[in-house]
Amino acid sequence: MPTLLKTLFEITILRKGPDALPGAWLVFYVTVLLWFSGIVLMAMVIPGLDAAALTPDIVGWAATVVIFGSIIALAGYPERLPQALSAIVGCGVIVLYAQVLAVAVLLPLADAGAANIAIQFLSLWAVFVKGHIIAQTINIKPLLGVGISLIVFILRMLIAYSLSPV
Repeated sequence: MPTLLKTLFEITILRKGPDALPGAWLVFYVTVLLWFSGIVLMAMVIPGLDAAALTPDIVGWAATVVIFGSIIALAGYPERLPQALSAIVGCGVIVLYAQVLAVAVLLPLADAGAANIAIQFLSLWAVFVKGHIIAQTINIKPLLGVGISLIVFILRMLIAYSLSPV
């Protein structure tokens, strides 16, 4: 597990690519479990945050995994799905844990605004990381990968927003 987390961290800071991960679906399943554990941690850190409030974000996240998987398959690289999706979800785990840490530190010391800025900054970084991953996976230019990732991020926000209570 420490090796997996270290590799995911190195992918998140753009030192490695998705090919650094084994091409096994088990790694993907482990990263999904880690992501859900991060969601539980976030719910524990933010007062008043419950499962119902997180449901739109969880659905949006699942949609991004499906969208990225579809892009990879349609681009003609289905054999790269386990590594790429593991990297995408795994880097999401690293960013989510960083967001939990930022909220845990900033909420008591500053205010909700500072914590929200940290969360948004880290979310923006995740867009670049996922763009890097998708670019390497389907052999396109990094800027195009970031563009794809940005579109997927916007779709995620639209999905989550459409499911959010008024």
